[in-house]
Amino acid sequence: MMAFYVWLGIALLLFILEIITSSTFALLCFAVGSIVAALIGLLGSNEIWQVVGFTITSLLLFVCIRPMLLSRLDKRSQSRPKTNAEALIGRIAKVVEPIDGHSPGRIIVDGDNWQAVSSDNQPVKMGEEVVIESIDSIILTVKRIGETSSDKLQ
Repeated sequence: MMAFYVWLGIALLLFILEIITSSTFALLCFAVGSIVAALIGLLGSNEIWQVVGFTITSLLLFVCIRPMLLSRLDKRSQSRPKTNAEALIGRIAKVVEPIDGHSPGRIIVDGDNWQAVSSDNQPVKMGEEVVIESIDSIILTVKRIGETSSDKLQ
């Protein structure tokens, strides 16, 4: 019964260290292995079987599960925009002040009013929808996408 508490203490320590150090799931694998060893100890098996259970579980998690967790973590961090302004790229906006080929106009996206220029230097009429292609400081570069639609964006 004492081995159960030892393995449980090791698991708790490893969980805490994982949280503090952000060791990318390495310590988490060993913490789960410790829990398996604790359960084996609780069933009354000797220390050899507890160590075998710890080793096999930890290695399987480290080799099989950890890479999947890391790839999911990597995909999430790559898919997030770095700033709120970068999240505007690809969004559709409505022109509220005409964009001349050489001078900026204004657009509205999500209720926010932005200064915008045309990417192809073509004029864009008021009420037309545009797609945001890039951002430079506080000026958005947009491209016309089609017919006027008064009820899509407001």
